[in-house]
Amino acid sequence: MSIKFTCSCGKRLRAPDDMGNKRTVCPRCGNPVGIPSHTGAKAAMTPAERVRHQLTRKPLRASEETFTAVPAPTDFQPSPMQRFDPSVSLVPPQPLDPDVVRDVPPPRKARAARLRRRRAIETHWHESLLYPLLAWLPVLSLSCFLTVLSAATPSVVPEMIGNGVSPLCALPLFPILLASCVCAFLQNVLTAAMAGQEYHVRGWIRDLPRVLWCGIRWFLCFLAGPVLFAAAGLFYWIRCGEMQILDWVIVAEAVSLTAGYWLFTVLSVSQEDRFSDLHPARVFELFDRLGYKALIACVLVSAIAIVHGRLLLFALHEMDKEGGAALLHLFGGWVSCLAWMTFLFRLVGLWYYRLPKLKMPRKRREDDGA
Repeated sequence: MSIKFTCSCGKRLRAPDDMGNKRTVCPRCGNPVGIPSHTGAKAAMTPAERVRHQLTRKPLRASEETFTAVPAPTDFQPSPMQRFDPSVSLVPPQPLDPDVVRDVPPPRKARAARLRRRRAIETHWHESLLYPLLAWLPVLSLSCFLTVLSAATPSVVPEMIGNGVSPLCALPLFPILLASCVCAFLQNVLTAAMAGQEYHVRGWIRDLPRVLWCGIRWFLCFLAGPVLFAAAGLFYWIRCGEMQILDWVIVAEAVSLTAGYWLFTVLSVSQEDRFSDLHPARVFELFDRLGYKALIACVLVSAIAIVHGRLLLFALHEMDKEGGAALLHLFGGWVSCLAWMTFLFRLVGLWYYRLPKLKMPRKRREDDGA
């Protein structure tokens, strides 16, 4: 058996039975604490302790069994100033003997919440590589749904066409909702990084209108310019016939321009949530503010799009030959793609967060106020 008691500062402590009716030192505030006994008797208080206890005691609830110990030596007579100044320390704090009094660990949920609060924002780019591990649940969940969708599309769509059913009948349901979920997750990561927050907001999937709105906003960002490069690359890929090395280079350039410009249109709109920032002048202004980091972001998003696109196409091509292995490769490709995109959006958002704030022109302030 052990004696459980609480210091006046709120620290919960524990001591063996033979320490009853004695005093020890609180490890948090450094003040002496009286240890009660099992019978309910409390350590005797000196006259100086009683004076200090009257000045510093707080009202307790009837159901709360708490013993408030007041720091004072047994042979010390406080001066008149010390009688009315509770902040004066009457004894120096003594080190706590770990063999006598042990700390009571807080609950696991409270400890995890305290660790999350203590986590600082990343200061170096390589620290953001661990950020996808914090978002492992949405990454794996979205990867599972994307794997099922991409594996079923090559077999379901030709069958629907053969039966005379238009694929557009089922298009507005599951694929659009899944694409909106991916856009909402990446937008959540980007917004939290741009605001300097340690973590993205949890529970975003339950807000269905916001998820659909993120999908619509990303689609409008795609139509604001990246669609031209995507259409040019798709048209060249369809009409060029057998692909040669130069043809692959041209298609890769179109993919790079599409991915890079799409990234910066989303980042530009996310600054103040205004669609007027989709103007190319505002997008290139943001590109100029980031400097060489903007080029690094374009190279990264282009590499992610090209490498993972080629990997996913290879897994779909091998689906008929090796079903299980190809499905595993497809799932791994989606997991890798979402993890790298999470890292990229976190990194770009933190770069924007550390940019010097620009002063809004006077004319623009007047227009916003009007």
